Amino acid sequence: MDFFCFDRKLVVEMDGRQHDTFAAYDANRTAELEQQGLVVVRFRNEDILNDLDTVLRAILAAAAGPQSVQGSPSPLPLSHPGEGGNVR
Repeated sequence: MDFFCFDRKLVVEMDGRQHDTFAAYDANRTAELEQQGLVVVRFRNEDILNDLDTVLRAILAAAAGPQSVQGSPSPLPLSHPGEGGNVR
């Protein structure tokens, strides 16, 4: 975990290019954390550098509670194939 907020049960992961190789591992790890009641949000390093406002809004939405992120373990999906989808 790159960041963890105990009060909000929120995990923030920042994924570099090395995670392209470990997409299945990351998906399994995310599922395990979510089974323990945690909310996991993942961001590509490129997304953080190129669109920080969107990343911060997604983190705030996830921290606000489950109603903000219904049905999506990652409010801002990854910008590469694997877990998530394309950035909107």
